[in-house]
Amino acid sequence: DDASARSQWRHPSGLRVTLFAYPQGVLENSGEFRNGYREALRQQGVRIVKDDAEVPAPFKGFRFVSLGQDENGQPVSMIHYFVEDREKHDLHQAVAAVRQEDGDFAEELVGDLLTRARFIDAIPPERPGAPSPLER
Repeated sequence: DDASARSQWRHPSGLRVTLFAYPQGVLENSGEFRNGYREALRQQGVRIVKDDAEVPAPFKGFRFVSLGQDENGQPVSMIHYFVEDREKHDLHQAVAAVRQEDGDFAEELVGDLLTRARFIDAIPPERPGAPSPLER
């Protein structure tokens, strides 16, 4: 329920993947972002299990798989895939949180989502009652 989320995808199994976008400044690069994100995870007290560049082709990027706890103290696996959008100079994140025992399955599903994903350009939302740009 994060207001900064770009979109969500829900698999029939119940897995929910939330997508975020991080605009990068002209002088920023994904390596700096990756280092900062890694440090933020550590400061949150999670244990990083995977930290690599295993992102489905044709994408370039990196991923983290981390273990932490939910608000009830139950073990949670977090799957974070980051994909570079070099044309727009953005990073896109696909993230899922699941019970620890479902982590491997969730990691496969998020990877599968990215394998089949295609990015579309963002468009302004249509406002009810306002004429569409084509009607003006």
